[in-house]
Amino acid sequence: MKPAIEPVLKARDRISTASRGSKRAANVRRLQAEKPILGEMVAAGKLRVVGAYYDLPTGKVISV
Repeated sequence: MKPAIEPVLKARDRISTASRGSKRAANVRRLQAEKPILGEMVAAGKLRVVGAYYDLPTGKVISV
């Protein structure tokens, strides 16, 4: 897994990139703990919540 800061350091607009990354990480953590269904499935190892985005130019889903 890549360090979260790596994409920020390479970005032209570091503030915007850092903000989006922080929001994405916060949303992943929130979903991982969401009760009653998601949090329990994550804790039981039945579900994994990861951050990703859809890259319009390439049409690929990129995990972060």
